[in-house]
Amino acid sequence: MCVILFFIVRLHVIAPHCRFVVCVILFFIVIANFVLFAEVKLRSSTPALPTHMSGLSGAVTVSVDGSGVIHIMAATINDAVRAQGAVVAQQVG
Repeated sequence: MCVILFFIVRLHVIAPHCRFVVCVILFFIVIANFVLFAEVKLRSSTPALPTHMSGLSGAVTVSVDGSGVIHIMAATINDAVRAQGAVVAQQVG
């Protein structure tokens, strides 16, 4: 980040025809930093899964794959929706 701040402060020293290129490069560096931070943050957070859900008419399986995507397998749509609600409620707090 210090390098980016240095270039922003010294932008008036850069030749006028190069300023646009420098600004575009700095923009992409900042965006890449946000994307990498978000990816690391998302991959490091493992969602808590509910261990007991009441009111189900059949078996429900809740699992998380390697990418952190939650998969809900249920016998009926009502059970799947109830399990999804339990997962979201547990993640929110």
